[in-house]
Amino acid sequence: MVVGIRSDQFIGRKYSRFVKCWETLVGRKALLPGRVRRVMHHFAYLAIDAYIRPRVELTRLWQSLPAVQGSLPSALTVGRALLAFGDPVFLGRFGPALVKSVAEKTPATHIHLHAFGKPDERLIKELSAVQQVSLSWEPNTASGMTALQQRRFYQSMRFVRLAQFLEEGNTAFLAIDIDSIVCKNLEQTFEMLEKVDIGLIIRKEFADPGKRILAAAVFAAPTEKGKRFVRAAADRMLPHIIMAPFTEKLDQRCFSLTWPDPIGWSGFNLSS
Repeated sequence: MVVGIRSDQFIGRKYSRFVKCWETLVGRKALLPGRVRRVMHHFAYLAIDAYIRPRVELTRLWQSLPAVQGSLPSALTVGRALLAFGDPVFLGRFGPALVKSVAEKTPATHIHLHAFGKPDERLIKELSAVQQVSLSWEPNTASGMTALQQRRFYQSMRFVRLAQFLEEGNTAFLAIDIDSIVCKNLEQTFEMLEKVDIGLIIRKEFADPGKRILAAAVFAAPTEKGKRFVRAAADRMLPHIIMAPFTEKLDQRCFSLTWPDPIGWSGFNLSS
């Protein structure tokens, strides 16, 4: 299994000091003016992407991912569901509040939670006791990564799993951040998205591709075009998650670069 390659393995030991300096620099954003930082981040993504993508076999990377355990999303019989991801710490900290808000504000909405690392039995029992909740998990392969790499892993691996969940089942998902709170009934929102392949929060006023699409909420339908869009974005993310030293705002950057592809999918701006 190819998981958690260190910076010095990816780029060579003679450059590992540079990589550590780069990770420190992008982690302390106040050191750089915004415009310079945006250019550096996107240039770094393009340079790393140009190096990695010709050197990886995507099929092997997908096959190396650990198996999902628990209540598999492919077994869901509902046509649409909320979806949220987190490690066991975040799931324990924010999951109960999210589930409670869903039960109170939109009781007809199913929510599926996926954890990177198996939650403790108490939390599994607490969350699974709610009728409209299902829960799955996988081994946490991010434990050996740096703090910045772990942040990228959790932000982006959720969309790799979303691509798999779409391909293996017939449920449309609205993927949201685990620390979200639902404040209104979502059934009307789902009805509005019935004929939509992809729903994104698009912010055209941002020049930086890393900010142009906000990944806090992503809707994806199990249509041919919906599956193809999410898989195309996930194919961009996966080599960086596993092999690159660090890529700032990887998930949003990959969605932004995938979105203009003239594939003809039916899109919807979730911010409207």
